[in-house]
Formats: sequence, C-alpha cells, structure tokens
Amino acid sequence: MKHRSDPAKRIISSLLAVTTMGFLFSACGSIPHDTPYTFRVPTDAQGERQWKVRTDTRDVVSYEIREADDGQTDVTFTGKKKGQTEATLCLVRENEQEQDAADAYVLTLVVDARRNVTQSEPPYGAYTVRLKGDVAGAEWHVECDEQVVHWKGDREYPKKPSGEDGMQDFTQLYTFTGRRPGATRVRILTSYPWAEGAESVREDLWLFVDADRRVMPLETTDFKSFRVSEQGTSAQHDVYEAVRTETGVRLSHFLAEYDWSYEADDYVETRLDETVTEGGEALYMYLAGLFRTCGVEKWDGFRKSDPRVLDGRMFAFEAELADGTKVNASGSNAFPRHFREFWRGLPYAVCKTSEETE
Repeated sequence: MKHRSDPAKRIISSLLAVTTMGFLFSACGSIPHDTPYTFRVPTDAQGERQWKVRTDTRDVVSYEIREADDGQTDVTFTGKKKGQTEATLCLVRENEQEQDAADAYVLTLVVDARRNVTQSEPPYGAYTVRLKGDVAGAEWHVECDEQVVHWKGDREYPKKPSGEDGMQDFTQLYTFTGRRPGATRVRILTSYPWAEGAESVREDLWLFVDADRRVMPLETTDFKSFRVSEQGTSAQHDVYEAVRTETGVRLSHFLAEYDWSYEADDYVETRLDETVTEGGEALYMYLAGLFRTCGVEKWDGFRKSDPRVLDGRMFAFEAELADGTKVNASGSNAFPRHFREFWRGLPYAVCKTSEETE
C-alpha cells in the first residue's frame, strides 16, 4: 500500500496550494499595470517651436504630446511591450533638424512585463560633480553655457546617529545632462553673505557633450587645421574646413564642385552655399574634443575601399595637429573607427549661435 498517500497530508497540501494561489492573486492585484510615464517640458513662449519626439525602438513605447495650461508641455509615454528605449525630445520649428533644436532632453525609458513605464536613473549620459559642503549658510552658484547642458543641484546627507545634535555635513551634487553637442566651461562657486564680496571657486572644469548628448569631462587633441569631405552619388563634395585662430577657430562648411581650368591646367574648386563660423574658445574646445573622443590621430594612413558597393560614399580627411603631426586618410565605402561619430558632430559646430562662456 505504499502508493496510497496519507489523507491528512493531502488535505494540508491542498490548503497550502489554495493559500499560495490566493497570495499570488492578491499580490498581482496590487502591482501597477499599464502605468504611463509623463515628462514635463517648458512650452515655447512665442509658439514658434514645437516639441518633437524620436525613439530608437518604436515598438517599445508610444507617446502623446499635450500642452498644459501652466506654460508646460506634457509628453506621456505608454508601454507597448517589455524593453528599453531612448527617447529624444527636441524643441524645433516645423522644418528644422535635430541639430537646430533650441532645447533637448534624452530619456532612457524602461517598460516592464506589465507595461509600466519608468525613466531609469541616473539620467541618460549624465555626469555628476560631488563636492563636500563644509560651510554653513554658504550660497552655491553654477556658471556654464546652459544651451549646451542642463544641470540640477541636490544635497546628500549621511545618516545621523540617533541622539546626536549639531550641524550635519553634506555632499553637494550637481548633475549635468546634455542639451546639445558642444563644450562648456563649468565653474561651481560658493559665496558667503556675511563676508562682503567673498567667493570661493569649488570646481572649474570643461564638459564635452557628444552627438548622442552624453556628457563627459573634456579631453582634447589640439590641432592647427583640418579639412574633411564626403561625396555620394552627386558630383558635389560636402566639406568642413577649420583653422585655429588666436581667439578660437574659423570653421567653414560648403559644397565643393571641381571644374577643369585650362588656364590653371588643373581642376579648380568652386564653393557653394558656404557658411563661415568665427568661434571662440568653446567652439575650438568642442572640435578638439571631437578629435580626442574619435581618436583622429589614429586615422593616419587609412586607405580602404569596399569594391562590393557600387553606389556609396567616399571620404577624405587631412589635419595638422598642434605639434606639427600630419594626419591623412581616405576611403570609399570604408571608414576609420569613429569617423561617423566625428562627421555627425560637425553640424552642431556650424549651427552654434549661443554666447560662449568665458
């Protein structure tokens, strides 16, 4: 009779099963379901620009943009399926491109199995400065180009032992997120109301924002000049050309055509739709930061082509670094590492119109 189970054991097992199922259904009932996420942004006061959203994975979230009555715009994301996506919010005129945006935010959105949407922390591409707060009553200030980065201040207090009195130490936090690609000098200062004119520089650094709006401390590869061009199926070449100046950099962007000149016995370049940007230190630092992050000095000697592609793109690059080093590279449907990131970052330099932080 070894296969016959004890009736008492069967009853206990059944009760446990019922209790477990009841607990699971009760727990499931308390878990949020289909909860959207709303991000608030300021509405353009003049009404000339509207917020637009771009997501890198369209089947993870849907979104709705609605202007509120308090001068804000609500961008609400609703989950479609479990996953993660990055959403870029840009404030642009009807026919403007993303690089022309007057304001921008990048969100990393996470959708769980129950289609609840949340924004992950820390914010996408953020860089945080942590400083010890050591003087009570000091006022904190941030100086930076706020067309390049957003910043948010916060404080972090350690756990205080029970019964302990007196002033608490704290950590002052500043989180910077990318608003548009560029470079900005950031100075964090403290002033003291009880001491007239007294001010202390707590942090002084440069931040670099790449074409994906990730923020990082700026490192540069200094240059004297560079020229880079791309050509597709058209006879025109898309060209960027920059020269270091005493105050910053002179950057030109134009379309180039080449026609044979019997007088010169050579092809002569004609520049069309040329835009010239006379930039200061911040623009130069951005371009030098692009050189560093994209490893431009490693491109020297690159000569490759992909014969399998009949209609594609060709590029040519030449530069002189600050120490006199020459860098030359070219290719057809083949590019050195990080070339695309370098090329994507250049339009933001041409479009720069903000006042540069000295």
